Amino acid sequence: MELKSLWQAYDKKLERTLALNLHLVREIQTQKAKSAIRSMRGIKVFTLLAGILWVLVLGVLVFNSLQFERIFLVVSAGMIMVFNIVAIAAYIRHLVLMSRISNSESVVQTQKQLAMLQASTISVTRILFLQAPFYTTFWFTPAMLGNTWFWAVAVPVTALFTFGAVWMYRNITLKNAGKRWFRWLFSGKEWTPVEKARAFLREIDEFERD
Repeated sequence: MELKSLWQAYDKKLERTLALNLHLVREIQTQKAKSAIRSMRGIKVFTLLAGILWVLVLGVLVFNSLQFERIFLVVSAGMIMVFNIVAIAAYIRHLVLMSRISNSESVVQTQKQLAMLQASTISVTRILFLQAPFYTTFWFTPAMLGNTWFWAVAVPVTALFTFGAVWMYRNITLKNAGKRWFRWLFSGKEWTPVEKARAFLREIDEFERD
């Protein structure tokens, strides 16, 4: 009976130790994840401000080019504005998500918000690639439509950019995350911290399973 009592006391002490270890792992790994996300704030704010400035410049360009001779410029700049406005809205959402992650006390909620941030980053990147063809058409004019070189050179270049933009839009998905081109594309300061943060939180799950 004495041996059984000692064994039960040891079990309780071990359980308390494991619970404390789990609590410490959660605290440390969660703080690491939040720190990684905070490191992104500067580049996010800079990109957001640069996007707003670029949209304003394009808006002035469109306003001052409302002539038939510049119809291609107006349409091209207008479409680029649309894509960048979508990106601006996405970056504002990113900053909101990052703020929620910093203030979240739940590991599960933090994991969910990190997944949303990662998914939104992929989505906005896909959308921004769709603006690429319009950077090849802004200098077109109606007078060029009758020139052979225009159809032989300019149009194929635009078609090539269009094909590339559509291909990127269709293939930038998480299922291609293991491919080299995807890792190269998403290896900067707007992606790597999210990957690190999710890895930190996965360590909590692994500790809990062990």
